[in-house]
Amino acid sequence: MAKAKRKGDKSKLESRLIVGGLKGMGSWMTLAVEYAKEKAPVDQGHLVRSIHEDERGPQEDNLLFTGRIGVGKFPPYARAHEFGSGVHALDPSERRLIPITAGYWTGKSEARALQFQWDAGPKPHPAYNEEKGLYYFHTIYHPGVRPANMGKGYLRYGAQLSKKEGIQLMVDTMIAELTR
Repeated sequence: MAKAKRKGDKSKLESRLIVGGLKGMGSWMTLAVEYAKEKAPVDQGHLVRSIHEDERGPQEDNLLFTGRIGVGKFPPYARAHEFGSGVHALDPSERRLIPITAGYWTGKSEARALQFQWDAGPKPHPAYNEEKGLYYFHTIYHPGVRPANMGKGYLRYGAQLSKKEGIQLMVDTMIAELTR
C-alpha cells in the first residue's frame, strides 16, 4: 500500500471551503428571495418589494452555513400572510376574530365609523344607508387572512423550493473555490 501525502496545509483548504460556502450560501439566499417573491400574495406590491436577504449576509460556524431571508417591519401584514391571522392562524392559540374599531374611538383618526359596500348584506338594516349604498359600523370582527400558498407561507415556501438548486450552488461554489 502506497502512502500518500497531502499537498498544502489544512488551514488553506478550510479557508477555501469557507469562502466557497459563503459565496454559495449568498447565491442560495438570492435564489430563495426570488422564489419567495414569486409566491408572495400580491396586492399592491409592497410585500414583494420588502422581501430581502438578511443584511448580515450568509454566516458560517464550524463549516455550518446559514442564511436568512425575510421582510422588515413594513408591511405590517407580512406575518399574517406567512403564518395566517385571526381564525386562519396556523398556531391554534392565536385563532380568534380580530376586532377593528373606527379610528375616532381608538384615537387613530377622525373617522367615527367604518364604511363598507356589502352587496349581499341584509336590507333593511340599521347600519345600511340606502342613499349611499353603504353600511356603517362602529366595530367589526374580521376573520383574518389565510396563510399564502395553502398554509406554506411565501418565505418558508420560497426557501423550500430553492433547496435542491441551493445545495447545488453550495457544492459548485465550493468546488470552484477549491480548484482555483
